[in-house]
Order: sequence, then structure tokens, then C-alpha cells
Amino acid sequence: MAKFWTVFKKIILVWGFLSLAFVLYAVITLTISTIFNNKVAEQEQNKGFEKTFNDIKLKVTRKYDKANRFFVSVTKANTPLIANYQLPTREYDLNWIRITDAAVIPIKGNEYHIILYSAVDDCDQESGHYVWFLKLSNEMSLIKMISLSDIHNIEGNESMIFGNNIISLPSFTGFKYEQIVLPIEVRIGDTIKTIPMLNQRSIDTMRHYYDKEINARMAKLATSSNAHVLEQYKKTADELKEVLSENVYPY
Repeated sequence: MAKFWTVFKKIILVWGFLSLAFVLYAVITLTISTIFNNKVAEQEQNKGFEKTFNDIKLKVTRKYDKANRFFVSVTKANTPLIANYQLPTREYDLNWIRITDAAVIPIKGNEYHIILYSAVDDCDQESGHYVWFLKLSNEMSLIKMISLSDIHNIEGNESMIFGNNIISLPSFTGFKYEQIVLPIEVRIGDTIKTIPMLNQRSIDTMRHYYDKEINARMAKLATSSNAHVLEQYKKTADELKEVLSENVYPY
């Protein structure tokens, strides 16, 4: 019996050492992983996006936190014109994006038009692209954000871009999901002008068809309890009306 207890105590002791070793291994591994991930995030944050236009330097810094914020800074001959302007990504529910390109267009004195091109982070699809039109004078302000897919711009010409505006019709009982793809031209000058790249007959045909389709879906939804989808369709109707029209925004 004494021999049994001696062996049992040794087993308990070995088990205790093994358990302690496992716990220490887990703590050390977790600590190293956390330090490594924080280091990578810090390096990525410090890297950000930079582009130089003669003596103008544009920098967009990404701060990794719960809000995942973006800050825009501009210097001229190393003199700050604006520092840490926060891009209002949260207003558009676009926290997880990356800046892919930019343009700085002089207006007069220290006034500039700034265009930031962004895409959904870790997404290779052409659908998730967003163009931010900013104006810098005494302070920075967002004038307009436009969502486009398959964006094209002409090298050396920042006055015009074009791409597709995609509007989605959500599915629900009796109606299928549908995407409306509309080619849009954006002209940039003293104003930001969006123009549908369709002839008037095509515009009238699409407007008549989709007005009828959306109204039929909204009428069906009005008798259901699906208020959320109904609100989506109201928003879709407004978006379609805007995209099928020529719009001018002061810049």
C-alpha cells in the first residue's frame, strides 16, 4: 500500500509539472503573438499612404483601433497645411478600407482639391471602390463621396473619371435580388458633375421600368412587417433617381 501511494504521489507531481509547463507555454505563446500582432499593426499604421506632387506631400495615416480611423495630412515644402484631418469613414460605414491612390489639384494660393481613391480592405473585387472629394483651404472638408466600380481615370488628367454605379434591389418573398449597373462619368473642376453615360432614350427606358418595378415591390412590402427592407427600397429609389440624372455639386 505504501508503494502504491509513493507511485501515486510521483504521478501527481509529474502531472503538476506538466500542467504548469503547459500553462507557461500558453502564456508565453499568447504574449509573443500579441506583441507580434501589435508590432505589425504599428508598422502598417506608420507606413500608411503617401504621395508627392512637386513640393506638396500628402499622407494618410491609418489608426488601428475599434473605430479604425484615417487621418489626412498635407505639407507644402515641409510646412504643414493641414494635420490629422479625420476622414469621415464611419458616416458611410466604411471603416475597413484602404487608400489606393490620390490626386492634389491646386486652385489658388494654398487652396487645393484633394481626391482620395479607396477600396474595401482585403477585397480584390472591383465593386467596392469609393472616391473622396476633399477641399483644403484654411481647413479640410469633405465635399462629396462617390461609390463606383471599375473606376477608370486618364493618366495626367485629373478632371474626369468614369466607372459603374451599382444599385441593388434586395430580394424578399416573390421578388428576386437584382443589380442595376449604370455607367457614370464624373467631371471635376469648379464643380463635381456626375453624368449618366447613356443616351436620353436609354435613361427614359430604365427610369420608366425601374420606377414601376420598385413601386411594385414597395407596395408589396407596405403590407408586410418587413420595415427594414422597405426603408432600403426607399433609399434605392432615391439613389436611382440621382444616378439617372445629371448632378452638380459645388467644389
